[in-house]
Amino acid sequence: MRATIEEKRLAKQAEKQAALERIDALQQQFVELLLTGKSIAEAARRLRIGRRTATYWMQEDSLVRYAYEHERQKAATEFRERITKLHDLVLSALEDALSSETDPDVRISVAKFIYSSNLAQYGTLAPLPDAERLVNDVLTEAQNVAVFGLNDPGRIELVEDE
Repeated sequence: MRATIEEKRLAKQAEKQAALERIDALQQQFVELLLTGKSIAEAARRLRIGRRTATYWMQEDSLVRYAYEHERQKAATEFRERITKLHDLVLSALEDALSSETDPDVRISVAKFIYSSNLAQYGTLAPLPDAERLVNDVLTEAQNVAVFGLNDPGRIELVEDE
């Protein structure tokens, strides 16, 4: 009976897991030092093992090398997953900050930040004088709403002077 591709993959994965469990504590510490950015020589020096021994441990097809690669890939995957979650949180926060229910001053500040830090490099959508006029109009409207509670700038005259 022929084993399926999935069965072969699972058997190989189980074999590798068993190999990972065969490295000793010193070798595990060595792998951890490498994962923190230490060189082979630095890790060997810290653990008081010979550089030749450490180099031998890191040769192709060695258990220590496999453990290192396995842990490095696992850390990289976890990092990518965290970055993805952070991107989702940031985008949700930006969407909330740009919603119509948000204070206009906050909305314009967030919009300016996003534009200047990310979108400006792609060029303007309108000629610069028009864009400046639009920003000024939005700022004036936001100030009128914040200060006077009015949406119509022409109604400002109805507010009494102090």
